[in-house]
Amino acid sequence: MKNKLLMFLYALVVPCITWLVFLNYEKYHLDSEKYCEQGKQAYLDGDSDAAIDYYSKAIDCDVSCVEAYKCRGFLYAATKKYDEAISDYTEVIKLAPEISVVYLNRGGAYYLTGQYDKAIADCNKCIEFDPDETSGYLLRARAYQALGENEKALADYTHIIEIKSVSEADNVSLAESYFNRAQLYDQKGDHDAADADRARAIALDPELAK
Repeated sequence: MKNKLLMFLYALVVPCITWLVFLNYEKYHLDSEKYCEQGKQAYLDGDSDAAIDYYSKAIDCDVSCVEAYKCRGFLYAATKKYDEAISDYTEVIKLAPEISVVYLNRGGAYYLTGQYDKAIADCNKCIEFDPDETSGYLLRARAYQALGENEKALADYTHIIEIKSVSEADNVSLAESYFNRAQLYDQKGDHDAADADRARAIALDPELAK
């Protein structure tokens, strides 16, 4: 009789606890979404500090909120808090490893802190997910160039030029690729190729003439 009573109580209590846990999760999840929306609005209003605070509150409510980590990481990077940005992007990658742009963003933060090998590794991952997106090649080329691996940098700049020359989309990245490749050609002693690339770069972006 005692065992039956215990089983009855167990059958009664467990669903109640499960329901309470679900309701609690829903509350915190909704609070997290609310803070994310407030963070977006604060960013649009030009208040990055307030936006970061809202995203931090969203994370306090839901430690698995990908959107909050991603947006806060972007704001940290924009305000040159690169270590914090790297930490947030790393959390995003743990929670949603399929988002290719986050590898690019973390790679950018690594690049700006002089961690070129890590930047290259993240660019490789970004390119693996999205081989047609040239931003990964451009950042990787910069990192290779910073490390003095000029042939690898040259190959990446050439790859961008071959792709972009077809569509002529995004002239900024195409101009940079020509301009940086010109520097590498100069270092190789191929000054005619360097001059030709510089002329193409300036035609695409006259500001480079300065």
